[in-house]
Amino acid sequence: MRLKEGSVLLENRLKMRTFVYVQNPSVFRECMDWKHKDIQEKWEEYCDLTPAVD
Repeated sequence: MRLKEGSVLLENRLKMRTFVYVQNPSVFRECMDWKHKDIQEKWEEYCDLTPAVD
């Protein structure tokens, strides 16, 4: 996977509009599913933290 011409860094530095060439859609989908699950788990861990101050 590589960035395609036309990828743009937006004013909000936390966002970037990108285009990619997908050479194998099933592998790409598997990677996207894995990343989504990984992010969900990290958010759940973060939200489950006990505050240090009551």
